[in-house]
Amino acid sequence: GLFLQLRISTYQNDFLQIDLKVKELTKTLNLPLIKEKEIRGRFFLPEFRQEKTLSIPFDYPLDKLLLQIREELSLRLVKIHQLEEKDSKDQYQILANVGSESRTTHTLRFILKKIKIAILIDDFGYSKGGVVDVFLEDLDIPLTISVIPGTPQAKSVAEQAHKSGKEVIIHLPMQPKGKFNPDYKWIILDKMSEEEIKSTMKEAREDIPYAVGLNNHMGSLITSEERPMRALLKAVKEEDLFFVDSRTSPDSIAFSLAQEMGVKSTSRQVFLDN
Repeated sequence: GLFLQLRISTYQNDFLQIDLKVKELTKTLNLPLIKEKEIRGRFFLPEFRQEKTLSIPFDYPLDKLLLQIREELSLRLVKIHQLEEKDSKDQYQILANVGSESRTTHTLRFILKKIKIAILIDDFGYSKGGVVDVFLEDLDIPLTISVIPGTPQAKSVAEQAHKSGKEVIIHLPMQPKGKFNPDYKWIILDKMSEEEIKSTMKEAREDIPYAVGLNNHMGSLITSEERPMRALLKAVKEEDLFFVDSRTSPDSIAFSLAQEMGVKSTSRQVFLDN
């Protein structure tokens, strides 16, 4: 009885001291707590541990985080029993088991959920060599190459991209709002009938070998109007292509309409221009 009470008292005192220091650590790191759980000992065992899971924001600098955790714990005289990084396909994690000299009282998990980024580069087809070869040959990362049909090097670039393991799609010109250059071999215009839109898209596809999808070049007018977009998306679906809304207009209905029509589709999130 007395020995057990003394043991419980000692352990509780150790735990509370460590717990206070762990809270100071998490406050210093300013990382959001997403889960907390206590694990208590069974029967006459007084020991219990606490598990904390903290989220690492996507823009948080990781290069010094492990060192910072080690330094902050050491500064507070917290014993580090285990501190290691784990990098998996879906997340990056720092696992820390800490406590007093004789026991682990806290398990801390710092987790960064990984996200997938799709990189799509537009406006290919006007030239070859130089920068084009850098994208197609030198960059050993997954890329989607969007080629404007009717340009001088369209077929050649599409073939080179496919050979290099890059995904190829059609960068189809579409009428924008206001004045524009109509000098494209294939372009979707507001005045076109459904049949004209369909034939234009299919002819453009034949100029881009290995194309598996389509996105709009310009198109602030077309993508904001249901009639031409519905006709185009119908043809896209018939050709078993996917569609990417380039979001050249905040008024675009293209992606929402594609989703409604059951067309494989997505929408551009970030646009980088030179």
